[in-house]
Amino acid sequence: LPVYKPTATRAQVERAMDLLAEAERPLIVAGGGIVNADAADLLVRFAELTGVPVIPTLMGWGTIPDDHPLMVGMAGLQTSHRYGNATLLASDFILGIGNRWANRHTGGLETYRRGRRFVHVDIEPTQIGRVFAPDYGIVSDAGAALELRERDAASELPDRSEWAAECADRKGTMQRRTHFDDVPIKPQRVYEEMNRAFGRDTVYVSTIGLSQIAAAQFLHVFQPRHWINCGQAGPLGWTVPATLGVVTADPSANVVA
Repeated sequence: LPVYKPTATRAQVERAMDLLAEAERPLIVAGGGIVNADAADLLVRFAELTGVPVIPTLMGWGTIPDDHPLMVGMAGLQTSHRYGNATLLASDFILGIGNRWANRHTGGLETYRRGRRFVHVDIEPTQIGRVFAPDYGIVSDAGAALELRERDAASELPDRSEWAAECADRKGTMQRRTHFDDVPIKPQRVYEEMNRAFGRDTVYVSTIGLSQIAAAQFLHVFQPRHWINCGQAGPLGWTVPATLGVVTADPSANVVA
């Protein structure tokens, strides 16, 4: 049987776009549902049409290239960036697409929610309102919602260039130090050298723990499905078999475990 795929209605998308238009400092939180829907290109086009910066979740990393001007970092307690957290706290509206508001992303909900409104789009109905009630919820496949929104995004929207530039400035000035000359070598320097050694097409695979945290803080991912991670599933020892799975799926891939 074909899998049922809920799709946002035109009225739902128009309401979400109205809320977006009312915001002064909006962000898109891009989750793993965008990867599952093969909708990363739609996400990037939507962000560019609206001028709204993007914060990917750990499972949504790669939906927008790390060096894209509208990619403004990850937020959260561990797999995050200083500039991503600062930008999220400066925002007044968040459009979550294909994400689940995991606690490692939100941290304390009182701080995360204070002063901002939320629209949540997810294919799984039980995710809407599971962690906190959004101001507006839409049950929809991420790709289907983005296709509808892309059409609406062509209409008149506020100029977001000043807000985007502010986010980009944080990204340029709040980087963590990685260039250490210590012996034995510091982990930060290891990841700095990995960024030099491995190209944009590299697929990184990591389980949980410090390898997951450090990789997300220091590495760079430029394409969907180039960050293969177990998320919060928590199986130590997952990296090697998962890497073999990636190589089996794409024998030509350059894979780093």
